[in-house]
Amino acid sequence: MEFLKNHALDFLSYARLLLRDGRYNLSLFSLEQALQLGLKYYISKLTGSFPKTHDVVDLLKRIIELTGNKKLKEILDAEIPTLNFADICESSRSPKRAHDLILDLNQELCGVPRVP
Repeated sequence: MEFLKNHALDFLSYARLLLRDGRYNLSLFSLEQALQLGLKYYISKLTGSFPKTHDVVDLLKRIIELTGNKKLKEILDAEIPTLNFADICESSRSPKRAHDLILDLNQELCGVPRVP
């Protein structure tokens, strides 16, 4: 399932370019794709398959169920107060904050160093 990880990293790189160029809506879309694919990759490493949902919160909750990761639960509770990631980004979070949130999640889940 390495393709999930590779696509997630590609979307994250693309989101950074879009963010730098001030194309915030497309940056947010790419960030959400990066997050979805990264979470699915993580689940596939734990279970051998991945859910077909696109709901980021459902994916995060599934990982919390599988791992009991308390830090991830704290991130979920603090940073994602509604059930739709896109709504959060559009209404109350800047694209930079969404980018930072995804970096925080990647670091917590995969030990990926936080590179801005």
